[in-house]
Amino acid sequence: MITLHIEAANLQDLRTKVAQALGDVLIPAAMYGVDTKPAPVVKAAKPRIMETSYAPAVAPVAETPTPAPTPVVDTVVDTPAADGALDYDIDVKPAVLAVSKALGRAGVEDLLKPFNVTNAKFIPADQFAALVAAAKAMVAE
Repeated sequence: MITLHIEAANLQDLRTKVAQALGDVLIPAAMYGVDTKPAPVVKAAKPRIMETSYAPAVAPVAETPTPAPTPVVDTVVDTPAADGALDYDIDVKPAVLAVSKALGRAGVEDLLKPFNVTNAKFIPADQFAALVAAAKAMVAE
């Protein structure tokens, strides 16, 4: 009778020591997890760099010269509509912009305060004349 005394730290260590003592004849290598062949070395694939060119989809169009824009006059102008009513785009907006240019944002806020609005677009059409008059007075000061 043969007595064998093996000390191992864990189960894997025990399997390895038993395999070494008995040899591969009695215990197949697959059972104790020892692989006699080293793992194959796998090379990392090189990143593929694709060269692309971005050609325009259509042929370029010859540019035509654009006419020079007409200068904008920043003054309040009396141009009432044909029926005597004032128009926002023609009368009110230029007046508010003239105040803005002359006095800044604070000036526009002071202009709109009596009308209880924060934007001249919210002023009723029947009050356009009063707004334009107030704007002229502010710019003239």
